[in-house]
Amino acid sequence: MKVLHYIPNFKKSMGQAARFVQMLQVVMGKTVETHIISGNISKADFYRRIEKLQPDIIHIHGCWSFKAAIVESWALRNMIPVVLSPHNGLSPKELQADFWKSKLPSLIAYQFLSIRKAMVLHVTSSQELEDIKQLGWKKRVALIPEPSNENEHPQTTETFRALYQKVIDTVQRNKLSEKEEKCIWTLLQASINMRHASQDARTERVQECPDILQQLSVHNWKNIQVYAIDHGIMEELLSGAKVLSLQLPIHVDALPARFKVKSTTSDGHISDKEHGIICGCTSSQETAALITDLLRLSKILEKNQYNKEWQPPFVLVMSIYERLIYTMYDEDIFCSMARKLGMESFCAHVMHILSERLQLPLGYMPLDPISGKAARRLYRQLNEFNISKETT
Repeated sequence: MKVLHYIPNFKKSMGQAARFVQMLQVVMGKTVETHIISGNISKADFYRRIEKLQPDIIHIHGCWSFKAAIVESWALRNMIPVVLSPHNGLSPKELQADFWKSKLPSLIAYQFLSIRKAMVLHVTSSQELEDIKQLGWKKRVALIPEPSNENEHPQTTETFRALYQKVIDTVQRNKLSEKEEKCIWTLLQASINMRHASQDARTERVQECPDILQQLSVHNWKNIQVYAIDHGIMEELLSGAKVLSLQLPIHVDALPARFKVKSTTSDGHISDKEHGIICGCTSSQETAALITDLLRLSKILEKNQYNKEWQPPFVLVMSIYERLIYTMYDEDIFCSMARKLGMESFCAHVMHILSERLQLPLGYMPLDPISGKAARRLYRQLNEFNISKETT
């Protein structure tokens, strides 16, 4: 873990922020790679050092600095989480000082958004915590006081390490490497295909395992399983691993500690009109089930909201793949329903995803697949979707 502490106003007189950061560097140096950058350096020098350090987190100390706001904006664009320590900069006394000429314009220009966009606010005292709550910022505030003596250093170190790890785990949600992502789809495909294989084929299939799965590290397997829990496909993932005779080096039973994210639960439903189109076009249960899965998937991804009575998006994608290959649905009726429901393009984009990720052959597609920007956006929505779950 690499943590970069940015102090926009590092003075020789050693203000509160500078003293606090230097203390952190001393107490955390053995467990967390800690670096300090002053706001006094040039922009070019800052970017040069950032490129060299490649930090996991940027911890900004202090308020009312346009430089700090620029650093935070840059960090967020580059997917680096930010922890912000106001160091009493949001106290009533500090806010009232030169409010109309300085503080209000700064709030409007950058300070308000800087506080809102930080992953977490760190405060050093109960009074500072109360001041921030009075301003309406009640979420993601961590109280970690400065240790008063060396005996408190280990506790402070562990508290900050846990805070930084929680920030990283929250930001890393849904992030997989290209190799990990490919392995997820390989395991899902193995799970689906084996449910429909004959006993002889099943015995033969168990002996086959792609080299890419055997090359995964413990860290890779942890990322994959956390992702599977987030997307409601853990059972299918473990089933695929069993089919391929893979011995997992680690078993993740619960999600890591993360900051609460916006719930994705909703009361989404299929309208009476849509239900009437499906029932009026076909009496085939297989065809109706296939178009219903696609309709539910479109509604979930369109609003990024999940109806708990429906299957999760990833499971719906697997169900669609399974129905396309292993059920006797009517292609002509399916295409007619897709057209009446205004879903032809959506269905064609799903076909592209299935062909690209699960190698669905063209002969099993009722519609020709459509690639392009819309298909990539749809896949990104699927990948970024989460089911609301409690974390440890």
